[in-house]
Amino acid sequence: PNDVRKKKIAARCMIMAQAGQYNYPRISRRGENVALHLTVAEFIRATGSMVYLLNKRYQPFYKWLHRGLSELPVLGIEVAKLLKELVGDAKQYERNTDIIEEICRLIIAELHRQRLSDSDADFMVEHGISVHLGIEDEILQNTNPWVE
Repeated sequence: PNDVRKKKIAARCMIMAQAGQYNYPRISRRGENVALHLTVAEFIRATGSMVYLLNKRYQPFYKWLHRGLSELPVLGIEVAKLLKELVGDAKQYERNTDIIEEICRLIIAELHRQRLSDSDADFMVEHGISVHLGIEDEILQNTNPWVE
């Protein structure tokens, strides 16, 4: 319905303003890189969603958001190009992949230490399923582990 679309567009305006226009410059001046990346991620999600809403199209799963933008007639090509400029290129792909894997190894070790997961997998999904299976409340146990 059009009112739902308007509600979503209004919400995206708020997030884009807060993350991109207000917080990004402030965090950038303070040099807090992790907060800066979180801010950029919030801005990108809201912006991508906004362009899909303006095109009256459903937004795809987050990993396909940018690729699909350039196929949209309303602002798609322009915004996709600008978002790519905003984040730069993937020069640090190998190093970033190593960092992600190290973080996951640390989390997995702690999940084991706290006896929350008994999975031997390296992939976090397997640990999510393991933790979910340990839920005792029947109603919560019957929910989708992908949903908070």
